[in-house]
Amino acid sequence: MAFLEAENADGQLAALMAMDGHVGQEEVDCLRVVLEMGPGGGSISKQLTDIRKYLEMQRRYDGSRLRDRLN
Repeated sequence: MAFLEAENADGQLAALMAMDGHVGQEEVDCLRVVLEMGPGGGSISKQLTDIRKYLEMQRRYDGSRLRDRLN
């Protein structure tokens, strides 16, 4: 699965976008476990949106943290 092989949040986001419409609840549950998000609710589409928002938050946090380390 490309999502698991991604090296960073950008790669995970790209893989997540490619999965949209092609995954079931079992795959979504696995993604949530990998990301340590806990159980989700709602439709698969809503859960994928929640995962996307989580990854975008991670990317922003990691980006600002890395910038702070360089200064």
